[in-house]
Parts: sequence; structure tokens; C-alpha cells
Amino acid sequence: MFWRANYNNDDVAIYSRFLEILRLSRSGLNGEEIGRILSIHNVRKFLLGEKKSFLTHVRAELDRLGCPEPGFRWLPVQLKPRGTPGDEWVQVPSRISKLEDLSKVIDQRKISEDATEGMNEFGYKTRKELIPERVLLFGFLVGASIGDAGKHTKGDSRFPSKALSLVLSTRKSNSYRFGEFTTLCARASLGLDMHRIANSPPSKNRFTDAECFRWISPASPLVGWLFHGCLGLEKGEMTTYNPLRMEWLIDAPSPFKVSVFQGISESDGWVDAGDDTVCIVSSPNTPFFSAVLSTLGIIHRVDHQESVEIIRIPTE
Repeated sequence: MFWRANYNNDDVAIYSRFLEILRLSRSGLNGEEIGRILSIHNVRKFLLGEKKSFLTHVRAELDRLGCPEPGFRWLPVQLKPRGTPGDEWVQVPSRISKLEDLSKVIDQRKISEDATEGMNEFGYKTRKELIPERVLLFGFLVGASIGDAGKHTKGDSRFPSKALSLVLSTRKSNSYRFGEFTTLCARASLGLDMHRIANSPPSKNRFTDAECFRWISPASPLVGWLFHGCLGLEKGEMTTYNPLRMEWLIDAPSPFKVSVFQGISESDGWVDAGDDTVCIVSSPNTPFFSAVLSTLGIIHRVDHQESVEIIRIPTE
């Protein structure tokens, strides 16, 4: 019923104890009497709903929300302290099999109020114009997540929760525009309030010693679903070293696949003017990227270098 909800034997024992509290209460015993029998305190708070275990909470939410549609699971949009779900939930597919599965998730989310900021820069005059583009904007976000975007774990004790971030060199002419468009994609597709924060000062301890633009989203299980459900990666895996498990993309409509590769190209791509090719760092996903490009009829070749593989797409 719930997507990747984590609980253990202790949680089951606590929930069983709560059920016993209810049974004894219905038999006519008061809180003090139940407390003496079960050797626990605060029985009254349990009975009033002021104190809930994790499983008690999610069971109450299931009663409120009802069962998800077949093939889908409930996922909280935000988590409270200790991993307790917030009040807003969405249904996400247990396993992505077609693009419509993603569209159903996006349709449940409202476009962020901040989405209007800077959208004119990308040709959108009103929020209404974003609506038919939401799935394609999500495709770009997926591509950016495969590439430069950081996917930082913010908790996984109950539901996997992550935050998206971008750290881009101020020396590159397209960095600011790429960061702002990725932010628009997060706001318009998943309703995430991604935003720009203070620049990171120059440092010799990262990929560039230049000052860097920075953007970040709130931590959300939705980002966890993007990482695990859409990219197909597991806990401890990284897009840099572990191959994606995104077979569903092969049969997706061409415009969506193009959007994904636009996000990848903006992250990990460049133009080699001397070779007249667009280059994309493809390892560790070279066979998969090549298969997707082939479905689009895009001619390409693979360069096998010492530590990395690069897909080259002729510009002519």
C-alpha cells in the first residue's frame, strides 16, 4: 500500500501493543488499569491519538486516503521529524512500465507558486502555458538528475527522502541558465520549491576552483522516488559509478526521450567543434544510452577512453 515504507520487528511489536490497548479499553478498563497490566505509561495519550507509533500513523492514513489504484503505492510528499509522514500524499507506480505512469504522478502535483519566477526567460508567459509541457519538463529533470544534479540522502529510516542540488561553475557561460531551467522543471513538474542559494566561494577541493552557482530543493520522498523509482538505483549507488535501470525509457514517446537527453547533454555534454560532434559522457550507461539513441534514429559512435566512455553525435 505504501512505496518503500521501512519498519522493523520493533515497530510491529509496538503496533501490536497498541491493538492490545484498544482491546482492553473496549473491554471496559481505564487507562491506569491498562497501564498496570501492560506495564506502560501514557496509555491515555495512545487512546486519545496524541501519541502514535509509525505503523499506527500509516494505518490511520490508509483509512483516510483509501487504497491506491492497482499498480500504485502511496508516498508522502514531505516528512516530519523522525520520518513521520506529512499530510500530503501522492500515488506513485510500484514499477514504471509506461510514460502514463509518470504522467499520473505529475498530474497529482500542483505547479509550485515560484514557477513563475524566471519562466519568461524560457518562453513561458503564463502558468497555463506550463501545463501541457509538464511531462517533458520532468524528462529534462530526469536527465539533469542522471548528470550534474546531486541527490543527497536526507533520511531513509521510514521513507527514502532526498534533496536535489546543483553546483555549477560561474566560469561556464551556460551554468546559470541550466540551473534556472532545471529549477523551473522541478517546480513545474513535481511542485518542488527548488531555489537558488548563495554562491559557493572558490575552492581547490572540488571539480573546479571557480566560484559556483548553487541551487537546492527541499528534502522530499518524491526525490527519493525519482532516484529509486525512475533511475532504478538503490541505496548506496551513484549515477557516476552505477548503471541506470530505466528500461521503461526505451519504449517512451520520442519527445520525452529527447527531453531526457537534453537534460543529460546540458549536464555531461559539450560540442567538439574540431570533430563536428556533440559529446556526452556515457559511462557507465553506454549500452543503454546507445540503445535509446538508436530508437530515435540518431547516428552516433562510442569513444572508449582510458577512464571514461563518450558518445559522439555528428552535427551534420
